[in-house]
Amino acid sequence: MFLVSFTTGMKAQDTYFQEYLEKWSNARDYTIKVVELMPEAEFSFKPTEDEMTFQEQTLHLLRNMYWLSSSYLSKDTLEVDFKTFKGDKTALIELMQQVFAFSEKVVQQMETAQLEEK
Repeated sequence: MFLVSFTTGMKAQDTYFQEYLEKWSNARDYTIKVVELMPEAEFSFKPTEDEMTFQEQTLHLLRNMYWLSSSYLSKDTLEVDFKTFKGDKTALIELMQQVFAFSEKVVQQMETAQLEEK
């Protein structure tokens, strides 16, 4: 009975990882597409004076994904300085691809038992 319960639990964990990675892939594709469609001349757009620009908000998103992945889920790191990033649209998209791939790799390397800890 334990074996059946354990196996069922493992299948549920594997299903969770598969679903998570599918949703992560969709989020990555959608988010990158938004940046691709935004004219580079509008990267400094702010909906209101107190808000971040489009580029600042995108970097904020990436910085948080990286921070969560490297601080809570893994101790792996990337060589990137979000605070001094001054790249163009192409460089921003490359950074997005790098951070999304890094975060995905961290999740893929997790053991199912780690889900209980985090």
